[in-house]
Amino acid sequence: MARIAEGLPRAGSTTTITTQRKKKPIEAKALTTEVQMLAGADVWGRAAFGRSWLRSLVGASPLFLAPMASISIFITLAEYEGSLSLFADAVKKHGFWTICAQYGPHLTTKGIAAVICWVGIQALLYCLLPGEQHQGQLTPAGYLLNYKINGLSAWIVTHLLYGVLSWLGILDPGFIPRNWSSLIGAMNLAGFVISALALVKAYVMPTHPEDRKFSGSFLYDFFMGIELNPRLGENFDLKLFSNGRAGMMVWTLM
Repeated sequence: MARIAEGLPRAGSTTTITTQRKKKPIEAKALTTEVQMLAGADVWGRAAFGRSWLRSLVGASPLFLAPMASISIFITLAEYEGSLSLFADAVKKHGFWTICAQYGPHLTTKGIAAVICWVGIQALLYCLLPGEQHQGQLTPAGYLLNYKINGLSAWIVTHLLYGVLSWLGILDPGFIPRNWSSLIGAMNLAGFVISALALVKAYVMPTHPEDRKFSGSFLYDFFMGIELNPRLGENFDLKLFSNGRAGMMVWTLM
């Protein structure tokens, strides 16, 4: 505990802390909990050992509900003029899976290729564009992770590139709305693929083994993730990239 308190002012003191913490794990004694000792594994966040299958299924329900919601909204907009009541009547009459099979997203080579190119371009911008280095919060195992702040630059370059390629006739500016069906299907598939890779990586190649959390439920671990900050190498943060770049960056292009 003495190491954790290094650099902290004494009670009543007004000294400002200016010394950065070292990028080393805090001593195990400061992190060990009764659950860790009993379970023999590192735990952060909500303790999950002994979770029933029902609780795990409820906790991981967004894994199934989110794709179903996006597909339902797509069908409502594309086939029922945006009327949820018409969509609900059709589902009541014919069944959700029948409606989904008839009007739902259909994967195409063009849609899959577009998603692969999109993810690849965003990965290049994430790695190559300059940006200031900032540190995140201290992880439960005591690591301080670096983040390169270049999101705004990536957003500007993305939209400039989209505009220039459209102006030159290389890219169809209406490509996204004309390929909604295949793009929605490919993006949902990409989400499951990335989640599966992150799950496998947590077992065979964890960034920081001390920052893993095993709940004992495959569904819960698949949805919530085992690693707190899964990374490829030192700086490529999968969670930040998937949400902030490959995911949200496309919103303004839509």
